[in-house]
Amino acid sequence: MIEFINSHALQSSSIILVCTFLLTYFLIPKIINVVNHKSLMDSPNERSSHQHLTPTFGGASFFVILIITLLLIQMLDLNNLSLNIIAGLTILLVTGLKDDLVVISPQAKLFGQFIAVGIFLFNTNFYEINLYGFLGIYETGPYVGYIFTMFIMLSIINAFNLIDGIDGLAASIGIISLSMYAVIFFFLKEFYYILICASLVGSLLAFLRFNLSSRKKIFMGDTGSLIIGFIVAVMTVKFLKVEQSSLLELSFIPQNSIFVACSILIFPLFDTVRIILVRIRKKKHPLLADKNHIHHVLLDHGNSHIKTSILISSFSLLTSVLFIYITTQISNIWLILGLFLVSYLIFAAFFFKLSINRKE
Repeated sequence: MIEFINSHALQSSSIILVCTFLLTYFLIPKIINVVNHKSLMDSPNERSSHQHLTPTFGGASFFVILIITLLLIQMLDLNNLSLNIIAGLTILLVTGLKDDLVVISPQAKLFGQFIAVGIFLFNTNFYEINLYGFLGIYETGPYVGYIFTMFIMLSIINAFNLIDGIDGLAASIGIISLSMYAVIFFFLKEFYYILICASLVGSLLAFLRFNLSSRKKIFMGDTGSLIIGFIVAVMTVKFLKVEQSSLLELSFIPQNSIFVACSILIFPLFDTVRIILVRIRKKKHPLLADKNHIHHVLLDHGNSHIKTSILISSFSLLTSVLFIYITTQISNIWLILGLFLVSYLIFAAFFFKLSINRKE
């Protein structure tokens, strides 16, 4: 079985993707029926971008799909991570469900994420990241490594949680990010991670069918966005652990590996940094939700949810590919940092101009 999967990685991942798509397509209507029966609907409020009672908890289907996938591909788990991933997912499921049901404070949600990441890293070597000379940093020691890895994972989880404000956006960005990691891991022959990516991509594609529907709509809720962010974070940390020789075979410059990860996640990270700075400038708590995200700005200029998601997803895909290409061509760290900073300032200025001309 292992030999077949290893020698037929593309076929195996395609089978996983199709199966998880079909299973999610079957599960979500059941979730909608339960939510409707129990009246567990998402009610619009002053921060909502929707106007009607809508079923939520779509993210619970991601949890089920991932658990099944992890159990089925456990024989490929060379690092014995499956149990840690399942434990982390379970903590985030509980955290997300509680927030979707009763709305918990940002601090409580962050604490749940902290526990999930801590459990994931427990008794693993995933904190041993080598930056190959980025800003003079090579291998991180255990203490610095734990702190750095937790910061990376918590940042990514929160970034996906923050962009989940309109139909289709978090799912689309998740599909793009996971697909890019799947391609990278395909060439690295990391079959375990390819199949996890394919599993969640299949589930997200099926979810979009309902999330973008007018008759059978469902939201993923915080449960879904936290789970997507967690899996993307796991893939990011795994990529940052890739050996130097393997990176060179893919034409990556090892010291630029952190830039490659930032390129894949360019929109969630860009929006997160921007929204935190906006909230600080307005003397608000950085974790306090508001309607100043990029998707809110575009919505207020008359764009629909679908059009806004397509615009942002297209931007994310194109800029990710562009910056990944740049990181394979330029070895000067400071020049790449400058390009990222200039790009951020240009887009921040653009959206600042849009935000001051928003429709009331």
